[in-house]
Amino acid sequence: MKRVLILLFVLSILAIPVFAASPLTVGINQTTRDEWNNVVSTFEQNTGIKVNIHPYPENSLAQQAVIEKTTRAGKVNLVMLRTEWGPSLQRYLIDLSDYEQQIAEDGAKLMYVDERPLGVIIPFAPEWFLAAISWPDDEEDAILFLSSLTGKPGFATQLPSPSKVSPEAMIKHFATTKISIAEHNPKLDGSLETLLEAVKSSVVGPMAANFMSRLPAQAQTALSGLAKMYGVPFSPATSTVTVVLELQGGRTSSASVAALAALGVSKGSIEASTSLIKVSVPLSQLSTIVNSIGGISYIRPPYKAYVMSITGQGIHAINADALHASGVTGSGVKVAIIDLGFAGLSQAQARGDIPSSVQQYDVTGTGLTSGITHGTAVTEIVHEIAPDAQLYLIKIADEVDLDQAVTYCLNNGIKIINHSLGWYNTNFYDGTGTIADIAKRAIQGGILWVNAAGNEAQSHWEGTFTDANSDTWLDQSVAFSVSAGSQIILYMTWNDWPQASSDYDLYLYDPSNNVVASSTKHQTGTEEPTESIITTASASGTYHVKVKGAGSKRIEIYNLYQHLSPALAASSILAPGNVAQVITVGAIDYAHYTSGPIEAYSSQGPTNDGRSKPDLCAPDNVTTGTSPYTTFAGTSGATPHVSGAAALLLSENPSMSESALRSELLSE
Repeated sequence: MKRVLILLFVLSILAIPVFAASPLTVGINQTTRDEWNNVVSTFEQNTGIKVNIHPYPENSLAQQAVIEKTTRAGKVNLVMLRTEWGPSLQRYLIDLSDYEQQIAEDGAKLMYVDERPLGVIIPFAPEWFLAAISWPDDEEDAILFLSSLTGKPGFATQLPSPSKVSPEAMIKHFATTKISIAEHNPKLDGSLETLLEAVKSSVVGPMAANFMSRLPAQAQTALSGLAKMYGVPFSPATSTVTVVLELQGGRTSSASVAALAALGVSKGSIEASTSLIKVSVPLSQLSTIVNSIGGISYIRPPYKAYVMSITGQGIHAINADALHASGVTGSGVKVAIIDLGFAGLSQAQARGDIPSSVQQYDVTGTGLTSGITHGTAVTEIVHEIAPDAQLYLIKIADEVDLDQAVTYCLNNGIKIINHSLGWYNTNFYDGTGTIADIAKRAIQGGILWVNAAGNEAQSHWEGTFTDANSDTWLDQSVAFSVSAGSQIILYMTWNDWPQASSDYDLYLYDPSNNVVASSTKHQTGTEEPTESIITTASASGTYHVKVKGAGSKRIEIYNLYQHLSPALAASSILAPGNVAQVITVGAIDYAHYTSGPIEAYSSQGPTNDGRSKPDLCAPDNVTTGTSPYTTFAGTSGATPHVSGAAALLLSENPSMSESALRSELLSE
């Protein structure tokens, strides 16, 4: 029984044909031959299971059930019977109770006699049902055929043997199939719905909390790959996802945390900030959470921050050495570096590039010095510019961590935050949204926020959706070149924030013009206007980004690692660098700092609400002692020069407010 249901899990989510070993024989009313031919043709084409139809006169069908049960000849496996015959023939029919939930979840309507499921109602002949009277060599084939009788033309898109299909093929199927609007929950992000749909027909009926351990290896690999493609933090070992709960206005985090605990969610897996809750729960529990806890407006994966590097001479370039000579070194000023990792910190301290007095705060729980070295290289530059400033190193991973980091800064008297990170798909690049609000909270608390502008001038496209030939596709062709094995990360949004009623979908085509990935979430009035794809190029060449939809919204597309063609440098400032009160920093090569020009990749304004950005530029391509940033290119490397300079100015005049410090910095 378990083996059958494991198989059916995969059958219900895949669309790749293979071939079964022996045919399935179905006895039908001869007057319905044409309808059955259509059903069988589709079923065979999509599953590879051979089905033989044996037509009988109506008055012979009941007799076939009796003969087969009596002789056990195995000549007919399934037979078509009138519903009113069920009570008198029930002793000749196979009880389908073991498969009841599976068949029902696949969408077929069961026929019951004395509360026992004895067959499936035939959609094109509802006064008839199809019953099992003898198992074929593989009973799984018979159950699958019964489950296919849904009346929906697209049902028979299954795979009878997971061992014969690669995880890559499974992922492609999942990633290019849009969930039906009837199945869509407007409070649940489409990427999470895709995962739920992929496993809703699980090993033991309702999706078990630990369903991954009960699936074939191929399906486990495919589901993990699908989660990675959509940027969903998913643990195969525990079948859990990490999600963010957005709360309705006026709802307190404490009330929602209590409601989660009442559902059995471990308090240790809940992390609450001022306006958001991050929780790790079994994927199977998402539907219960969204339907049972009041005050939740939306459930989505956490936002993800990216470093603004392309992989110290900066002191002289910004004239910091003159201040050092006069004794201005940042003493008495607290500066926080909020970043994604500080690996190599002890080595930098041993070299004298970072003082031993730095304060450390790891919000993620994964260890401050685990992961990447980006934060360490940034810290080196801040320390070089303001050697006596008190530095606070804060590690985050998502927006809930960022919000908690801001609370920590406010509670510890920190006056400057360096954020050499950028956030995609969190607003329409206009200074609004969750990440922007977190930065504004820090600024309102008296903290100067210094942020990298981004390195997206050559990998950003923006334009109005147009469809001159009415084929539902964006007229503009957007392309990029990539080598096989390279990572591709695409983000798309449009001007329908914060809750979109316009629905656009994102597709990626390979050099052979095959769809290799897509993001097709629904936007029905409550969801964010975002789509994204994370994948790996399987072949070298030119890939095309295509957008499907209707209307005339303004579309934004970012490609993190490849240049787009065409590319639009304007309006490519990332959040929270597009916030008005944030000091947003562009990059100029150190060797040409006094003359320019700005780096070709340095993101440019204006913001999408018409404001000028970046606020100033600082040198990049400076030297640090931390690999791979020994030559630190990108706005990530430029930003800490400004944070250090702000610390020098504040140490000269400790009474300056945030707004006064910002004005002073921008007037230099």
